[in-house]
Amino acid sequence: MDDVPRTAEDYGPEDLRQVKAGCLEVATRLGDLLDDLVIVGGLVPALLVDLAQEGTLDETDPLSRHVGTRDLDLGFAIGLIDEGRYTEISTRLTRCGFSPDQNEEDNPTPQRWRHETARELTVDFLISPTGEEEGGSIKHLEGDLAAIVIPGLDLAFDDLRRVKLSGTRLDEAEVTQEVPVCGPGAFVLLKALACDRRGKDKDKYDLFYMIRNYGGGPPTIAEHFQPFLDSGRREAEEAREILRDLFESPQGIGPVAVSQFVYGESDDALQADATAFVEEFLGQLES
Repeated sequence: MDDVPRTAEDYGPEDLRQVKAGCLEVATRLGDLLDDLVIVGGLVPALLVDLAQEGTLDETDPLSRHVGTRDLDLGFAIGLIDEGRYTEISTRLTRCGFSPDQNEEDNPTPQRWRHETARELTVDFLISPTGEEEGGSIKHLEGDLAAIVIPGLDLAFDDLRRVKLSGTRLDEAEVTQEVPVCGPGAFVLLKALACDRRGKDKDKYDLFYMIRNYGGGPPTIAEHFQPFLDSGRREAEEAREILRDLFESPQGIGPVAVSQFVYGESDDALQADATAFVEEFLGQLES
């Protein structure tokens, strides 16, 4: 049965509470390794914009409160791999109830783990290329641990934010923990690249939500994105071109995807807004 969420209506406050609990569980268990870890992916908009306050979780408007995600994406720094400290990750997570997931053929997926008490929540491990690996390929680290190769992931460490998060872990312990989160500039860059690899409507919604709601909106995002262009990172220029193509008009792939995710149908006003916000962001960038 296909239970993959496709629209905002498929997500509820409980999904956000569960992924927040999973985030706190992982962060507190891996505390002394957090300098070499970063949270990326679909949880980032919620963390940076509105998840730090528990009171926002019951808001159901997907334009006012990010819907969250059922996937916790955890990026590994190259140093963690070079020094062999990734073995601590699998050991500690196993002790607190995590284990490798299984695919549809019942084979283990060492790059994706689940918790024994939160089966809908997955933890995906990611890493930058360390050689000639292709984006999306799997790098095996040890028997039960692997990571998905994501070009440009290292930029998440260059644009890192530390967010103080309070709440309940998966084991129901009440904790407060500072968690390392991909910053807004690197998030937009990486999410744009993800949009080019896959056709998920939620990816476009995540982009729009971040650009619209973080800080002062498009100018703030541009301020954090610009350094990647200035440093000549190829991924930054690729991301800019992808966004131009996706959001070139209200009838473009990006705005239509945002509308389909939020409302389950086309909405002219939302599509116009999505186009305008992304165009403003792109217009703030220098060549």
